[in-house]
Amino acid sequence: MHMLRTPAGRTRTACFALAILLAALPRLAVADGGAGEVVCGPYTLSAHGGGQSDSSAAGVDGRADFLNPFLSFHLFGTYSRLDDERSIGQVDNKTFGGGVALSHTFAHVANVFAGYAFLNEVGESFGHAYVGGKFKLGARTLVSAAYGFGLGDAKQVASNPAGIAGAESVDWAKAGMEYVGGNGWKANLRYRISDPSGQSISGAEGGFSYPLTPAMSVGVSGDYDITTRDNIGRNWRGLIFFAYTFGREKAASVDVALDKSDVVIYPVVLRAVGSGAAGALSISPTSPTVLGCSQGSQIFTASGGAPPYTWSSSPALGNFIPNFGGNNAKSFWSDSTDDFCSMGGTVQITVQDSRGATAVATITVP
Repeated sequence: MHMLRTPAGRTRTACFALAILLAALPRLAVADGGAGEVVCGPYTLSAHGGGQSDSSAAGVDGRADFLNPFLSFHLFGTYSRLDDERSIGQVDNKTFGGGVALSHTFAHVANVFAGYAFLNEVGESFGHAYVGGKFKLGARTLVSAAYGFGLGDAKQVASNPAGIAGAESVDWAKAGMEYVGGNGWKANLRYRISDPSGQSISGAEGGFSYPLTPAMSVGVSGDYDITTRDNIGRNWRGLIFFAYTFGREKAASVDVALDKSDVVIYPVVLRAVGSGAAGALSISPTSPTVLGCSQGSQIFTASGGAPPYTWSSSPALGNFIPNFGGNNAKSFWSDSTDDFCSMGGTVQITVQDSRGATAVATITVP
């Protein structure tokens, strides 16, 4: 007879398999748990809403913590639906991601962790690997630090009415403090540097949570780029969340913070944008000279703004800049139909990016 396995049965089976794996690791006895013991849970589900990079956002988060005195395992994921008519939402109206982390806690003193996570935004996936740790300064205060390594190349965004020309996950570093109140409320604030070897964009992030019951809490979280660089978007996020934790009784509040907080970290994604202003797009050189009807010689390069680029000319030239659409910023003299070059004089070329920014080059034929 075929028997269906219940969800609870599947959970116990998964926990049992993980217990065997972790128990095979070197055992470390601690004061508040047996050597090699695996605790499946707690499991946390939360709903969030707010704003993200000029789009309204609403979604859910989930995580599962499998705790062991020697090595704990953390699994997490997130999904947000974005406003279709604003900023990132015009390119891709959702963002989602997930990751895994491992951590070791030195009982009531400190912990270290390492993990991998990805985010899918603007239709592309961005990943990072990270390491970090926390140290308990006092009865209720912790300090933390972490470093992440951006993985993958820069991604070109093909459809960008919002002005996003491209995006990439970058290295980052952050450090800060966390305070745990007597009834379990927690507050944290951290300073972050994104792309420290390149753009070095500084930012801040923080949050506050308050326990309504031992299993339910509410809070706010957010981050914001304090500084930025030319052609880089200023990232920000502000969320309100409601979280429900089940599957295990909580430990002392400061030890929960020491064991689990900070292990969930998603990539830092920088977005190159065009402001839509005339100066956002440039041409170099702006006054090139070409010789008669010679074919195939590069005469100028367009850059900046928000690709893809288009062009127009005055007077009109039917075959002036072949293959100039998309993200190809190089232009070539190719007046093969002799619309202009045998007469000599000047022709004005106007290049336009996807947000309407324009730049002009005046070409002279002797």
